Amino acid sequence: MEAEERLTNSEALTLLWSTAMLKMATDFVENFLAEHPNATPPNPIPQLRMVRFATFMVTTTSKTRPVERYLLEEVIPESDGLFTKLVHNGQAIPLCNLPYPRHLQAQWCCTLQHIQWELTHGLAFVTDYQGGNTIITDTQIITHPNLGNGLFGEGNVPDAHKNFRTDHRCNAWCQFLDLPREPTAFPGKLNITTVVSHTQT
Repeated sequence: MEAEERLTNSEALTLLWSTAMLKMATDFVENFLAEHPNATPPNPIPQLRMVRFATFMVTTTSKTRPVERYLLEEVIPESDGLFTKLVHNGQAIPLCNLPYPRHLQAQWCCTLQHIQWELTHGLAFVTDYQGGNTIITDTQIITHPNLGNGLFGEGNVPDAHKNFRTDHRCNAWCQFLDLPREPTAFPGKLNITTVVSHTQT
């Protein structure tokens, strides 16, 4: 039961941080558009959000029945389009052979990764994007080794962080948003407290 509880807590934590990091990147885009009112994106910008979720616990006075914990996610409706995997957690590139417009959606997810990389100074980015046309679920978060092992479950693949700068391929949205032509190479040993304080200002 303890293993199931750890898994539930890990999945909930990943969804919570994925939601926050997606909003952080979306806020960056909205601020850019507000500061450049005459700029025209190369393609319509996909409107994505994370799946809504909640955790709950069932308790009992019985000494023999353990406490039960559950993770609930909203059902992605059929009206949101066919469930599609866009970017997996092993490599920060769009999956091959995605139909239009899902290929553009996958490219946008990679742009969001680039934004997250820059805003966190290379500490973390969201990956394993999948879902419908607007609702994303079952993401993973890739983190810098300095943050320690075991964060966000087994989907946190070390090589995905190590290879991000060479795997990521800047696209038209990256250029439109004036992101660095290549993801920034941050120092090997980061002052995490300084970075967190910087991203909160």
